[in-house]
Amino acid sequence: MIRIGVIGFGVMGRTHLGAFGRDPRCRVVSVATKDLPAIAAAGNIDGQSDAGLGDDVTVHHDAADLIADRSIDAVSICVPTPLHVELALAALVAGKHVLVEKPLARTAAECAPVLEVASRAPHLVCMPAMCIRFWPGWTWLRDTIRAGTYGAVQSAVFTRIGGIPRWNEAFYLDPALSGGAVLDLHIHDADFILHCFGPPTRVSARGVIGPRGGIDHVLATYEYPNGPALVAAEGGWMPGDEYPFTMRYRVRFEEATAVFELGAETPLRVHRDGAGPEAIAIPSGTGYDGEVAHFLDCIEHRRPPSVVTLADGARAVALIEAERRSVREAAPVPFDPA
Repeated sequence: MIRIGVIGFGVMGRTHLGAFGRDPRCRVVSVATKDLPAIAAAGNIDGQSDAGLGDDVTVHHDAADLIADRSIDAVSICVPTPLHVELALAALVAGKHVLVEKPLARTAAECAPVLEVASRAPHLVCMPAMCIRFWPGWTWLRDTIRAGTYGAVQSAVFTRIGGIPRWNEAFYLDPALSGGAVLDLHIHDADFILHCFGPPTRVSARGVIGPRGGIDHVLATYEYPNGPALVAAEGGWMPGDEYPFTMRYRVRFEEATAVFELGAETPLRVHRDGAGPEAIAIPSGTGYDGEVAHFLDCIEHRRPPSVVTLADGARAVALIEAERRSVREAAPVPFDPA
């Protein structure tokens, strides 16, 4: 039985707690939080914030105490972004496996120490929690692209839009803390584009600057000279009470078009000439369950993560930095993931 400690118990901490609780190979034995449970449970997607603490879970008010507990095998880091690197490094030094929420850090440069320390501890699993790489319907898309089931991809457009996160405005609306919507929300699609198509040669982005200087709405296009003619992603936070959350893709292949819409009666469908829409069955659950399962698989079998690595997490942050530069300069910018 793998013993888990969760650091942070806001929206994502409770989400991770729920995902670990659904896997029989592990048990959450400890949580570190400074304020339990002052933050109201909230989130964009069903499956977030659906867990409570049992009486057998130890609560620490200092993450250092949890990390120092030798009975804990792995930690899940679900605190605000500025603390990700510090806590990941402390956990690795303490000999813990680490699952760290996205983004890995606020900048690509900040990611570097985690990659360096983790490389010196190959017996430990250290993985960024990029849940869309594990999301039902999105794993189907990745596998379909790789298999060439409907021919080559001609265009791919991704959308991730939600309301302003009112449950913790002090954090989310401060770009120095959250990085704004471009880093906190849109990074999911930027990362998935890297996952499916590799690094683009250039990125061109336009964005809306929020009241505190963060990019709170962005539309980016990614150039692939030897790939799809059009790859684009839109992400952001919209004003308006109870603005609905949208998570969608539309991918045009040579022989079909695939559409995913979270919350639709038929979330995933394929359209082909001469036939009506085909509903594609997708597994139940969420990407949180998938990422936790992969993390535990890697610990059990003593192997490094294969679906998403620390280098992938750093590369996604670097791509967001390129998008920010493009927004500032109002021009395309080259992307060099190295």
